[in-house]
Amino acid sequence: MVNCTGLDPGTGWRSNRFLNALADLGWLRLDPTGIGLHVGSHCEALDAAGNPQPTLRAIGPPTAGVFGDPLGAPFISGQIRRILPDVLRTLNC
Repeated sequence: MVNCTGLDPGTGWRSNRFLNALADLGWLRLDPTGIGLHVGSHCEALDAAGNPQPTLRAIGPPTAGVFGDPLGAPFISGQIRRILPDVLRTLNC
C-alpha cells in the first residue's frame, strides 16, 4: 500500500480501514512520539509487541515520528535506498 497524502496527525491513520485493521490485528502500532507509525531502522513496521515485520514496510510521512520530516522526493528516495538491501534479503533475491 502506498499513501502519499502527506503527514497525518498521530491518529489520522485510524481513518484508513486497511491500516486500522492491521493495528487491530497487532501488526503495527503508533510510534512513541504519536505522529506516525512505529518502524524499525529498515522501515519495517513494528508490531504491537515491538517486533519488526519485514513484510510490512512504511516510508514517507508515516515514518515522521521515527526519522523526522520525510516530506519530498529526496527524503523518500533516501528511505528507499536504506531499506532496499533488507527488502531484497527478505524476498530472498
